[in-house]
Amino acid sequence: MNGGTATGVLPVVHSVPTAASIGAAVETAYAVGRVVDCHLIRRGFNDVYGVVLEDGRRLVARLSAVRLRGPHNNAYELALLAHLHAQGGPVAAPRRPVAGGDCITLRAAEGPRALAVFEHLSGDPPGEVTADIERTGAGLAHLHQGAQGYAGPPSLYMLDLAHLLDRPLQWLLSARTVDAALHADFTALAGELGARIRAMAPLSQAHVHGDCHGGNNFMDDGPHGRRRAVFFDFDDAGPGYLAY
Repeated sequence: MNGGTATGVLPVVHSVPTAASIGAAVETAYAVGRVVDCHLIRRGFNDVYGVVLEDGRRLVARLSAVRLRGPHNNAYELALLAHLHAQGGPVAAPRRPVAGGDCITLRAAEGPRALAVFEHLSGDPPGEVTADIERTGAGLAHLHQGAQGYAGPPSLYMLDLAHLLDRPLQWLLSARTVDAALHADFTALAGELGARIRAMAPLSQAHVHGDCHGGNNFMDDGPHGRRRAVFFDFDDAGPGYLAY
């Protein structure tokens, strides 16, 4: 353009809807009463909002992003969370819309996006101390055991080598900044890692969190006053390697 003015609406890859619009959607679609406050907590792969109800209760609303891997996995994720919560698992339990189903669909600038609502978890991030690491491991073990009886909707994704290594490698190699030398290095590293894992005895399988790096769990004082780990953001959960 030479000094001209753009016309029309620009295409959007990822929008961040206003907190007020998300609060209104939660109040309309969920039997939670009046929403008195809604605020953006985090934007990224998903946009996450804190919701405060008139009676003081708090919820978390998550607007799923359009991701490279494919469609959201909410049917599996929310059913797994409901199962784990029923087993006494320390997780952010999902709320179901009044109309049924696992979530609602909102029209965003870039297309339809799924909104899921969860109970709010309080606590503080785990510290880099042995006790918190041990409690996180014990909490994950409890979740893995509780998930053994899960019989809900299947996951769209299996956390196997194809999902964790092969496809991400192809996405990485397609980046414009990856030159021939990096292409060779990344391919060699992935090939060596894949060969070593495939040469092992079959690894144990479980329903796993898929993204437990210390930023998706809190430490709180449990119902008996003993510090424990509580978990949220199961967006990457799926059946896969227990070691992962």
